[in-house]
Amino acid sequence: MTDGVGKLFIGDEMTEIGPMRLYYLPRGEAIKASVSSESVGLYLLAFEYFAGGKAAAERKGTRLSLLASRPSSLPRGSIRLRGTDRILNWIRQLYEATGSQSKGCRLQLLFQELLNGIAQEYEAGAERKSAQSGIELAIAHMKANFRSKLDMGTVADIANLTLSSFSRLFKKRRENLRSNI
Repeated sequence: MTDGVGKLFIGDEMTEIGPMRLYYLPRGEAIKASVSSESVGLYLLAFEYFAGGKAAAERKGTRLSLLASRPSSLPRGSIRLRGTDRILNWIRQLYEATGSQSKGCRLQLLFQELLNGIAQEYEAGAERKSAQSGIELAIAHMKANFRSKLDMGTVADIANLTLSSFSRLFKKRRENLRSNI
């Protein structure tokens, strides 16, 4: 979405909608939107999961439907991304290419780049969130076992991080706590 604010209902779940946000709306879901602003600007990309051989792919022609895998890892509704400018740029390029005499191959390439960029951004965010929850687990373990000897390797394992990653993230967390005091 590029402009406007409101609410989006996917089934029984409500999420706020606003500029520079991305939403994944699975096929077959009941969707309602309530807009609070005068106008709304958005790009809508519709795609289908496709699995099949070469002959089936040729029958599809230039439709944007050849995905490497079903996008089931994406959560329905709002998808939090950090690289929104880059993703919006791909969407704009794809939009402009559909209005020109572009070959289906170019459209397909832009579409695949967009989906790949979204998946990478989403996975990177999930990894950051997982690392932070791992740090929280490690801190809980240290609090529960503060009287006994703690091994940093064991604590890093609890956080599901390498020793160096744990050390770096723990130090960063500690600095953030100190700066908030």
